[in-house]
Amino acid sequence: MMRAGPMRGWSLGVAFALATSGHPDTAPRRIVSTAPSLTETLYALGAGDRVVGVTTWCRYPQEARLKPKIGGFSNPSLEAIVALRPDLVVLADGRGDLPERLARFEIPTVTVSLESLRSIEDTIGRIASRLGLPARGAALVADIEARRAAVARLVAGRPRPRALLLLGHSPDNVGSLFAVGPASFLGEMLEAAGGDNVLADVRVPYPKVSVEEVIARDPDVILEVVSPPADVDAQERALRLWSAYPSLRAVRGGAVRVLVDDTMVQPGPRVGEKIEVLAGALHGAHP
Repeated sequence: MMRAGPMRGWSLGVAFALATSGHPDTAPRRIVSTAPSLTETLYALGAGDRVVGVTTWCRYPQEARLKPKIGGFSNPSLEAIVALRPDLVVLADGRGDLPERLARFEIPTVTVSLESLRSIEDTIGRIASRLGLPARGAALVADIEARRAAVARLVAGRPRPRALLLLGHSPDNVGSLFAVGPASFLGEMLEAAGGDNVLADVRVPYPKVSVEEVIARDPDVILEVVSPPADVDAQERALRLWSAYPSLRAVRGGAVRVLVDDTMVQPGPRVGEKIEVLAGALHGAHP
């Protein structure tokens, strides 16, 4: 007999009774999303009414905030997922043994990769196909590709600034810098926006770098992504912190820029829009 392990008072019979009864060949009607970007993708495909559970970090679109919660991105609750009786759980790569644990309850899953722009487009297509919405998926991918092409035309022939893209640092200084390397979807977005990553030789997707390394590499532009709500003087604060390093080319040239945007880091259907935002920050122009 298959054993699923203790579930804090849940009986195996109850757990199976709550598991999906849908046929694998039918389009799923009760979907649980385990990542903000996957939730956004489901809504962008027009399947928001099928979403029955999301993580506590799923905040876009606004309607997603009202959905039942399954826990955080890194620690979803198996009990909460099973209780929602899903006929599909959408997972990102690297979720440990969650797919196997769900399989014990005969809950269908689809696992996708979100590590590159190509994989994001493939994910949209795979989810759309699984939901019986291939045309909507193709339209979303076409929009991303059209935006990328428009940016490519915009920046063609322009000088490509050497850029440092930062996702955070210590609140009162520029220590503990968390940056974007080229081996990531954000690194690809920076390149698509017409910038050259100053960390081009770094193989870690999101490296931690020192101020000394930033000084040595001396970027033309420093872009900081901060999540709202941000102080209205976020730009001034960043300039003040970096002004302690006047030898930096970006500081001398007034090219330290803050992007108040908590969706920039989401590998979902709006990556085309975010490439446009990065192009604006790098070149001062939008398609």
